Amino acid sequence: MDIKVRPIGEEENRVHNYQIPADDTFAHLETQFRFSNLSDLVEGVLGKTYRPGYVSPVKVGVPMPMMGGEDKYQTSSLFSPLCKVCRFQGQPELAATGGVAQY
Repeated sequence: MDIKVRPIGEEENRVHNYQIPADDTFAHLETQFRFSNLSDLVEGVLGKTYRPGYVSPVKVGVPMPMMGGEDKYQTSSLFSPLCKVCRFQGQPELAATGGVAQY
């Protein structure tokens, strides 16, 4: 994974109308992931975007592009592996208690 932090300059602030105060500084956090030998069955935001032949549903040019589909990944808790696209069969009672399930 590569991570870069790039400050937002005066010209970019003006062009994109970020309205950054003169006494403050904002930055972009740029991340780049590298995966090898991914299956065509990968899911999730990162998995889908790195699939061979992936085409983004995001509308380019809108002020706040949204990918959508977040309902497929909703779970009852942070530790729950259960969602609409889950491919694992584990021990759901562990997720409810905050435990870790082994797959």
